[in-house]
Amino acid sequence: FQNRIHEDGLLLYNSSLIDKEKVTFKNSYGIPVNDLANQLGNPKVINMIMLGAYLELRKTYNLENILHTLQQHLGERKKDLLDINIKAIEAGRKYIMELML
Repeated sequence: FQNRIHEDGLLLYNSSLIDKEKVTFKNSYGIPVNDLANQLGNPKVINMIMLGAYLELRKTYNLENILHTLQQHLGERKKDLLDINIKAIEAGRKYIMELML
């Protein structure tokens, strides 16, 4: 799949499952999303961790708008999922921030 990405593109991959040596795309970031999700106590939030990493790398979207949209999408029936999803987004962002130091 790496050869299908535009040369100016961005590749985020799950480094919990994929060895860095197998990734040859120049603009790639390994995010240990399985490990981070397990630290949060919910393996179902790997997508939100990856979203947080993407948001931190690209900075093309307003985080407050993303969180507001998430809150609207989950609504009252699933409001108990809002906190873990926000924590997952923040975990992805934090991982990238620390990686860039």
